[in-house]
Amino acid sequence: MEENNEIIELSKTTEDTLYDEEVVTTEKEEEIKIEKKPKKKKKSKKSLTKKQKIIIICIVSFVILVAAGLLLYFLVFKDNKKEEPKENVVIQKDNYIYENGSLSLLDKSGKTVGKYECSAKEAEKCYVAKFTLEDNLDTDKYLDNENNPIEENSGIYFNNYIYIYDDEKIVLYDIANKQTTGSQSGTGEA
Repeated sequence: MEENNEIIELSKTTEDTLYDEEVVTTEKEEEIKIEKKPKKKKKSKKSLTKKQKIIIICIVSFVILVAAGLLLYFLVFKDNKKEEPKENVVIQKDNYIYENGSLSLLDKSGKTVGKYECSAKEAEKCYVAKFTLEDNLDTDKYLDNENNPIEENSGIYFNNYIYIYDDEKIVLYDIANKQTTGSQSGTGEA
């Protein structure tokens, strides 16, 4: 007997699939179901374009500059000083004491005879007017070491009136009634 090699087909059909497909065969000859496996997504690194990189660098630089500017402003340039209480300003002259916007008027013995509330609250703008002898040419002139005339404060007249230089005006102040009786623009000399 001779042996023959024969190729026999089986009733099942099968196919090879590429990549992700899997063949499922059933017992019936003609019916073939193909199921696809879900594709695995490949993780790909998308690199940024040159334009995107430049935009990101510009934005980050801008944010850093703004933050640095704000820090400089709040830490260096802005005065974080709270209002400090004003210093007590006291100036004592011949016949008055200036203290924080008011004048205490003194007689010849140094006793306080009255008070005057200044309109200008600065010592340079509120004081007893200076007495001048411009019209008296026959009197002695008192000069300091630099040959400048020595200025004297005007005194208290009739124990009730005094000339006060206040806010670029010379006023005649009535000590007993605590009111001004007249004013004139002046240089601080009575």
